Amino acid sequence: MENYQGIKFKVKKISDHFEYDERLEYLNHWTWLFGQIGLTPIHQEGAYGNMSYRDDQGAFVITRTGMIPEETLNPENYTCVSGYDEEDGFITRGSYEPSSEALLHYRLYQEHPDIQAILHGHLDILNQYASALGVPVTPTFCEYGTPELAQSGVELVSSNHPLIILKDHGFVSTGCSIDEAGNRMLTIYQQLLETLKY
Repeated sequence: MENYQGIKFKVKKISDHFEYDERLEYLNHWTWLFGQIGLTPIHQEGAYGNMSYRDDQGAFVITRTGMIPEETLNPENYTCVSGYDEEDGFITRGSYEPSSEALLHYRLYQEHPDIQAILHGHLDILNQYASALGVPVTPTFCEYGTPELAQSGVELVSSNHPLIILKDHGFVSTGCSIDEAGNRMLTIYQQLLETLKY
């Protein structure tokens, strides 16, 4: 696992609050569940992983940087990213900065209009068994939070490959809904457990 060093992009916060709907409850459920089963390991600064959904205004709501998943929804654990500007970086609404992988989510939503939710986490043993499980892996390692990592994800994710692994990093599960992306990852996780049985 890479050593976490915080976000690697600029942020321009325009408000401490953002509008959200019932989908945030679903996102929080999956964020908490992934933490409980070890798909987003906890570290001193938060959790290794980030979750998001596309909103109806062309923006997306994502877990904040340094978030530790909670079972009960706390809206302050989430941030709305409404755009990106070369000079100011990400334009955000919310109490905190967005997750360090906001660029990955942003690029995937830009390039794949059918994607409505992205769940990104880390499970080292999944990386080792990717081939056996038929999960495609990006060809080269890229550091977290970088344009290179985001581009590698954009190039591999497709309708035929809605769940991928970023080489020596973590998984990305996408879907037309939060539940679809979550259940897609749970299916692979169950297959992994079956593979690990003697």
